[in-house]
Formats: sequence, C-alpha cells, structure tokens
Amino acid sequence: MLTDIAIRKAQVRDKPYKMFDPNGLFLLVTPAGGKLSRFRYKIGGKEKLLSIGPYPEVMVSAARDARDEARAGAQAGRDLSLVRRQLRAQAANYERFSTSRRSIISDIDTNLGR
Repeated sequence: MLTDIAIRKAQVRDKPYKMFDPNGLFLLVTPAGGKLSRFRYKIGGKEKLLSIGPYPEVMVSAARDARDEARAGAQAGRDLSLVRRQLRAQAANYERFSTSRRSIISDIDTNLGR
C-alpha cells in the first residue's frame, strides 16, 4: 500500500519503476524524478492505462478517490480513456469557437468605431 512517506523516499533509478497500491493504482517513478499516479483497467479484454496526475499535485488519497470513480466507470463498461479524449476534443472545439467569436466581435467593434 502506498504512503506519502514511501513516495517521498522513492529513489530515482536508471529505468522507470512502479510502486503498487491495491485495485490497479500504481505510482510510476521516472528516471527524471517524476512520480505519476496511474490506474490500470481492462475494457473488452484489453488492458488500458489512465493517468491520474503527478505527485504531489495529486496526493495518494485523491488518487485513490479518482481510482475508485474510474473503477466504477470501467465496471459499468465505459472506456475511460475514450471519454477523456472526447472531453478534450469538446474543450478544444469550444476554445476554437470562442476565439473565432471574439475575433468577429472585435471586427464589428472596429468597424463601428468603438
């Protein structure tokens, strides 16, 4: 079971390694010193990984909460990585639309002499 003390004491090695927590959660320690929380799950017999966030931005308790939510979604048959990609695409489309809308309003204001 992962603890904050064990994570803080984790030493950097030549190759990335994993520190495991129950139910698919693990911490990936990279050679550059990064400590990344990840969740491993299966959908349709295929193994997938979901990135939760870097330590200490995402503490162990928050990573466990995110794992529990993600696990419930995976058990319901939702592909979490697909859902995340769709949300990112929607956000990008919104930002694109918002930027073009602002430029149109700016052009109108310029033409009206504001």
